[in-house]
Amino acid sequence: MSLIKPAAQHDSAASIPAAPGVRGKLTGRFACKNKRTFLADRYHQAPLKISKTFPMEEGGQLAVYMMDASPGMLDGDRYDISMELEAGASVYLTNQSFTKIHPASGAGSRLTQHFQLGAGSLLEFFPEPMIPYARSRIDTHTRIELEEDAVLLFGDVVTPGRTHRNELFQYGLVDSKVEIFRNGRLTVWDRFLLQPAVHDVRGLAAFGSYTHMASMWILAPRADELLLERIREELGLAEKAPDFDLPGPSAKSGEAISAAESEPSATCRLPGGAACLTGASMTADRGIVIRVLGHNVWQLQHQLFTARRAARRYLFNWDTAPERK
Repeated sequence: MSLIKPAAQHDSAASIPAAPGVRGKLTGRFACKNKRTFLADRYHQAPLKISKTFPMEEGGQLAVYMMDASPGMLDGDRYDISMELEAGASVYLTNQSFTKIHPASGAGSRLTQHFQLGAGSLLEFFPEPMIPYARSRIDTHTRIELEEDAVLLFGDVVTPGRTHRNELFQYGLVDSKVEIFRNGRLTVWDRFLLQPAVHDVRGLAAFGSYTHMASMWILAPRADELLLERIREELGLAEKAPDFDLPGPSAKSGEAISAAESEPSATCRLPGGAACLTGASMTADRGIVIRVLGHNVWQLQHQLFTARRAARRYLFNWDTAPERK
């Protein structure tokens, strides 16, 4: 999902004075020996650290958990995460808990992530969802560089805020940029920019009747139409294009959800009868992108896990069970 930026005066993080904050840093290098991946080198600067690693059952893969030892990202905080996978390494990377973005009176928080994937390596990166608190501002930039035959599965979830406190789209700004390169050539560029005070959050270019958003990227030499077909089948997607004539912002909340769920071509049913809006399509160069809009975190995580399971089965013939944290 990408929203067109409004006039410059509304997108002016640079014009807001920076608040003092921490500079967290985390780097890791992973290597493969005897078909088993191990952590060859690491460096951390508080509050970030690698909390633990442990082997997974399939493919000699190593699970890596990152941890933020603070209450979350405060105004002025800058986090820098960098991971390198050497040839043949296979890593499942996640964090221990939701990323909490606290209110900001200055420019807000910034998260920079850089991943390098060597020949024949695999990175599965599925961080826990982001929660931007009321009046928070967060700028994220993710850059991923792949060798020709490396494989990437990357999924993330953005919530509208602390929903149990009725914080829906009360944050100042969420600006997320993703760049993916294969053999030094840009193959994916994606930006999600939302300022609820400026943009029409409930418009057709944004969320409609939904509140939570997820994205997933699958890049692999064998990411083809057959894999896309299998993912669509697993996700329960209809063949015809959905009708995006969703209820406008004037509709009552219950009416909006009911109307959205009544459109069979635009939604897929999850266990328990819940509905979310999901789409999956090919990228320009051996990749698949999946977008999900829903009403809570578990809906989106269910869809991402379903797509991940289908991709792992197709690409590696691996079984996939949900991770426990």
